[in-house]
Amino acid sequence: MKLYQLILPGIVTILGGCAVSPTVDPPQLTCRIPDSFTTDTVLISPDAYLSHFNDSGLESYVQRVLEHNNDLKVALNNLKVARQEAIIGGAARLPSLSAGFTPSRSKVNSKQSNGSIVSSTSSNYNLGLNFSWEIDVWGKVYNTALAAGATYEQQEELYRSARLSLACNAAKTYYQAVRAHKLMLLAQQTLESYRRTADIIQSRYNLGVSDALDLRLALANADSAEASLQTATINFQSALRSCEVLAGEYPAAAFEHAQAFPDLSKSIPSLLPSELLTRRPDILAAERAFAASHQRALRSRKDLLPSFSLTSSVGTSSNELEDLLKSDFLVWNLIGNVTQPIFQGGQLRAQSEIAKLNEDSAAVSYAQIVLKAFSEVEQALASETLLQKSRNAAALAAGQNEASERLAWEQYASGISEIITVLETQRRNLSAQTALIDADYSRVANRLDLYLALGGSYDSPKDSNSSL
Repeated sequence: MKLYQLILPGIVTILGGCAVSPTVDPPQLTCRIPDSFTTDTVLISPDAYLSHFNDSGLESYVQRVLEHNNDLKVALNNLKVARQEAIIGGAARLPSLSAGFTPSRSKVNSKQSNGSIVSSTSSNYNLGLNFSWEIDVWGKVYNTALAAGATYEQQEELYRSARLSLACNAAKTYYQAVRAHKLMLLAQQTLESYRRTADIIQSRYNLGVSDALDLRLALANADSAEASLQTATINFQSALRSCEVLAGEYPAAAFEHAQAFPDLSKSIPSLLPSELLTRRPDILAAERAFAASHQRALRSRKDLLPSFSLTSSVGTSSNELEDLLKSDFLVWNLIGNVTQPIFQGGQLRAQSEIAKLNEDSAAVSYAQIVLKAFSEVEQALASETLLQKSRNAAALAAGQNEASERLAWEQYASGISEIITVLETQRRNLSAQTALIDADYSRVANRLDLYLALGGSYDSPKDSNSSL
């Protein structure tokens, strides 16, 4: 039994109505499809896809990326090609009609009884209409047209998928620049702090209160902070270049990045219906690919049946050009044709078997994409909760380390602790602040992954028609 014949009511209910034409029951998964995606806690989220981030700079940047990306232009051209191929496939169902005008002049030599050669020349003019039509008794041509239409719809979904993926990747690149900028600012603040520490130790050393080891450790930290700042600056500049290149604006060196991560304080519903995946472009594209392969398989089996065609021509024929439009010179013919394959060396049956195998492969690919989609959504939702908890812990750790650094300075000034304790708390504070920035970016990146996994916003399947 074929995989596409293993119909599970769940997935048919979810995806059976997605096709425009031809309508084909989608291949079914041999697994349980959840009615909804669940999460243990209320999730933090914005309001609606990219507009959820409430960042006009982000939306403007993504639009520029979509307008200038070369890969997306190639995908659009593929869509246009598929549309023309669908027109070609549909045209095969209709009769073809052509007009022709054929002038000719010939010379004939004949040998007479007396041995002489006599030459004669003649002219002939033909004006006519030619008609041909394959009578689609078995629906073979119809199957081909449906396959071409499904392939066009597949390319439509692949184009939408490319736009969605590019928009999400552009948003990630945009916020990578925000992350790099924050890390650069943190490196600047750290360098200033280490330099202040070194200045204080230098003063205490000059007074004979601190020893040379304390001073060398403080100066070493300041030098390391200087190196870290240069690295952070390079990373920030690289992030800006990446943004410009993606939008086709390099080397403008005028990219305006955001100063902060978006607010993710609003909650996602704790239950998301699995029907949201009905608008996911890669799933719809896989379903359309299966529909096309199914129609090709039907066509290949029908190639073993007789073919019926009708050809006809009507027009005028005369030796004189001025007689072509006179009804007295009208000529016509009508020819019917029936062709039954008898022996092709197994070629037709082999082609039919190939088409059937391609149909099975399309069913398997469809099943795999659906399973992957459910897995990606579940993973993104689970990560939402974990990343929120991680971010909260990172924020608490950052606060504790800031307090620890202040306390270490107080104790050092009172002679209770050594400078090594102060330097260690500074290092821990830097690490904690870096972890907090990374945690904020990870939440934004995961939110974008969730939108990509859902095929858009989690609000409603109607959002599938949005520009992004």
